[in-house]
Amino acid sequence: MPTGASPDDLRVSVVFALTCLAWAAITVGAGWVLVAVGWWLLARLWFTHVFVPWLVTATARLSLGLVAWAAVLWLAALLWRRYNHARYHLRERRRLQALPRWAEPWLWSETVFEDPPERARRT
Repeated sequence: MPTGASPDDLRVSVVFALTCLAWAAITVGAGWVLVAVGWWLLARLWFTHVFVPWLVTATARLSLGLVAWAAVLWLAALLWRRYNHARYHLRERRRLQALPRWAEPWLWSETVFEDPPERARRT
């Protein structure tokens, strides 16, 4: 008796591998197309609505506004962190007890299921 893969099994494996590679290539290609379209739309939005060459002051004002908004958000996060630190961390209200360093190992045993004895058949 021959031991090893039959030619049919080998052919099926090769076809399966090639199909997986083809779908991976299609998926990667579609991903590249979606990313390229996204960058194109972002560039179009930037040049039509954000950067107006004849209104440099408007672009500078918008950029400063974005930086100011980011600073406001950062300041709010900083104040919220300080509030939580002063309210909860210093009084240790939210602390959990530390886990024991050396815990006892779990005691367990394997469960063995046996087939139930056959019932007597009614005749």
